[in-house]
Amino acid sequence: MTRIILFGVPGSGKGTQARRLDERFGYCHISTGDLIRAEISAGTPLGRRVQPILEKGGYIDDSIMVEMVRERVARLDDAAGYVLDGFPRTLDQAHSLSRLEVSREISILLEIADEEQAVQRILKRITCSHCGAVFNLDVNPPREPDLCDSCGEKLIRRSDDDEAAIRQRFRVFRERTLPMLDYYRDLGELYSVDAGRPIDQVSRSIEEILS
Repeated sequence: MTRIILFGVPGSGKGTQARRLDERFGYCHISTGDLIRAEISAGTPLGRRVQPILEKGGYIDDSIMVEMVRERVARLDDAAGYVLDGFPRTLDQAHSLSRLEVSREISILLEIADEEQAVQRILKRITCSHCGAVFNLDVNPPREPDLCDSCGEKLIRRSDDDEAAIRQRFRVFRERTLPMLDYYRDLGELYSVDAGRPIDQVSRSIEEILS
């Protein structure tokens, strides 16, 4: 089984590229953000615990994140592999992930040089309330206003997509995730892709790495 890890600041397009890999190659998209939001939507004890943290752009405890990912991976059946979007974010999470055996692992950093570009991307982002598809009002708008192209359900703005929470997520990324990337560089398993380009060009670069 292949494991692909997508790293990048908020707004770098991790979710979009992960869904494309799922659709094109059958790599199951595992988004820790989606897993957490499902817990919140279901009103579980975990969801109630992490909701205020998520809405402020804060950091959720490593042990919670590791267990959620481990349980989701254990439920994979015939997938060719999986794409991790939003995990790992710390060195401890990376070490925990390394204990889940796979036949092939590829780590890709989606780089955006301009933080303001990434912030504006997120502020224009809308998400399907049903299937999780992501659209951008400027570069990837839905065909019908407020309706998902994939399933026809209502499009919404995520509660944590306000500017204060976004910039806090940037600070968390710089403090916790950037230092962890050295771990993957030292393993020789980290590739960089310019994510400031159009979506299709980014997808082609990722496919070249995987080939």
